[in-house]
Amino acid sequence: MLAYYPAQWQWTEYLSEEQGRLLHTLAWLVRADAMRGGGANATHLGWLNRIGSDLLSRRTPYGGLQELLGTPGLCEACPPTSNSAYGDGEAPISQGNNDTVTDQLYSNNYALLALSEAWAATGNGSYGTAADALAAYLAATQAASSAFPFVSGSWPRAFHYRLWSYYGSSSDTGWGPWSVESGWTTTWIAAGMAMRALNTSLWDFLVAPGASGVDAALFAAVCPSFFGAAGCGGGGGGGGA
Repeated sequence: MLAYYPAQWQWTEYLSEEQGRLLHTLAWLVRADAMRGGGANATHLGWLNRIGSDLLSRRTPYGGLQELLGTPGLCEACPPTSNSAYGDGEAPISQGNNDTVTDQLYSNNYALLALSEAWAATGNGSYGTAADALAAYLAATQAASSAFPFVSGSWPRAFHYRLWSYYGSSSDTGWGPWSVESGWTTTWIAAGMAMRALNTSLWDFLVAPGASGVDAALFAAVCPSFFGAAGCGGGGGGGGA
């Protein structure tokens, strides 16, 4: 997979979205290597740090991560390339890699947990510093309204950090600047904030031996719906890979 990165990667919305999701996955791969007793796998650690360093290169002075588009022609939900395509379907909220925006639906929401997991997996303080800055940025841009209290505590789709304002693009049909995906955006960010409040990582909360983040009875009831009975033999309470 990394042999084709980044020029030949297929991407949806942003390359930065794919980087954030993969960073989380690679952090857990490194943790799994350690849990198996083999110590650090240099190849896996190298993959993590390659993706991580590229993600860190998009840090802004405000703590958010500026969106990065990938190779043209290899995308789904691409930036429109003509007037007729503008607003004709799903698209990123940025048109180019210099747009001063962050997307809390598809990118920065995943990155908070990903950076924290990378920090826990490697002990690399750069990931921890970036996670701290991103958490502060997300706290500063969280919605709060006395007139519309039902939006308080959420994060609208995107934020323009140069104008310091919520942001939307008509290129993405149906997504105005005040649109909120409460079950997608907000839950990922809230999970990242929760791990910080508990001073732990998601791996240590759910997977590491002795973890107690998932009630065993709840695990037994819910897991088969997602993974089938064969994939749920480890029970709850951690210890399974």
